[in-house]
Amino acid sequence: MGAPLYATEDVLREQFKEELVSLYGLEEANIRFVLDPLKIALYEYENHLIPIDVDPHED
Repeated sequence: MGAPLYATEDVLREQFKEELVSLYGLEEANIRFVLDPLKIALYEYENHLIPIDVDPHED
């Protein structure tokens, strides 16, 4: 949806390497990119890469 990436392409390739290899083969996996935005968002969220602060005490 046009949101910026907070994880680098190299980090995402490494994180999802198994999936990329199974989809594209070993050689292609090094140049392909993870296309599922939900997987990218979940990775960024779980690794605290999204710059969002929530203050429950703020009025």
